[in-house]
Amino acid sequence: MFNSVLVVCTGNICRSPIGERLLRRALPGKK
Repeated sequence: MFNSVLVVCTGNICRSPIGERLLRRALPGKK
């Protein structure tokens, strides 16, 4: 289906790392 996900946040620099961690937990095995 897909191999990677790109998280981009323009409003707050703290949101991108948090979004990345949430997605890593939700989608184990993805980059």
